[in-house]
Amino acid sequence: MERRELEQQILHVVHQVLHREVEPQTRLLDSGQLVDSLNIVKLVCEIEERFCVSFDDDLELDYLDDVKSLVEAVWSKLNE
Repeated sequence: MERRELEQQILHVVHQVLHREVEPQTRLLDSGQLVDSLNIVKLVCEIEERFCVSFDDDLELDYLDDVKSLVEAVWSKLNE
């Protein structure tokens, strides 16, 4: 999978979970879009399931700062 394709798929997942259109630079934690821990858990679970990755204990909130950071985190996991 190419990085751009991954980005598009993650944008789609974020849209499904948050029910909002987002861009790679969309700030997730500071914008009020991820206002509660339930949405965070939903998003992480969906990402893990969709891309067959597991963050276990190494998931940091920085990964959820914006969509681009989330893409980078998943890209890293896919290329381990």
